[in-house]
Amino acid sequence: MSAMETRALSITRGWPWAGQALFGDLRVRYGIKMGLAGVLALFCTQLLRLPNDNWAILTVLVLMSAQFVGAVAFKALMRVTGTIAGALVASGWSAIIPPLRRSFCPSCFW
Repeated sequence: MSAMETRALSITRGWPWAGQALFGDLRVRYGIKMGLAGVLALFCTQLLRLPNDNWAILTVLVLMSAQFVGAVAFKALMRVTGTIAGALVASGWSAIIPPLRRSFCPSCFW
């Protein structure tokens, strides 16, 4: 072990910090990361002036609930796939239903 590594180990172990036990807990660090990601998503939606900023925060909550790194990519892919499939079904449904009934469709589920 080099002198630098020994000094680094002695500093971290020798000086107990008041918040070390708090931030050593994985749940606290996860909550801080989720909160910061939500604030960043909200900031981006406000900066871009998007009308529905709650969807960005919901996306952060869904993607951050992954248990491992590969799950984030899988959830993101499934979310995009579901959005595209929903848009295709909605456009096909609106092409099939006559225009007069289309206005009553959401209220009575035809």
